[in-house]
Amino acid sequence: MATPRLKHNPSHMPEDELIRSFVVRQRDLAAILETVRDNTGPSNQHLLILGPRGMGKTTLVNRAVAEVRRDPELSRSWYPILFDEESYTVTTVGELWFQALSHLADQTQSSALERDRRA
Repeated sequence: MATPRLKHNPSHMPEDELIRSFVVRQRDLAAILETVRDNTGPSNQHLLILGPRGMGKTTLVNRAVAEVRRDPELSRSWYPILFDEESYTVTTVGELWFQALSHLADQTQSSALERDRRA
């Protein structure tokens, strides 16, 4: 039997459960994935997901990430990096890129990226 969660956070859900439970924002997910698929040039379209607290922004983004990871075509071109919902330590563009490098080093367990992070 699965251990019950004390707090709902889509970022901590197993990917299969997230996919199974994602039933409402299919049109939004399709629009995100269409944009990602169309992003093949030197300059790509960015997306900003906005909405009031509790409207499903984190779930939508995590579901899009799951699709990118599972789709052979998308996963060849894209490697999603998920940030926490609040990144209080990011106050400059440099800190944003450092956090991206840190997440990438953690996710890939790359010794080269780990050296870059320490440097």
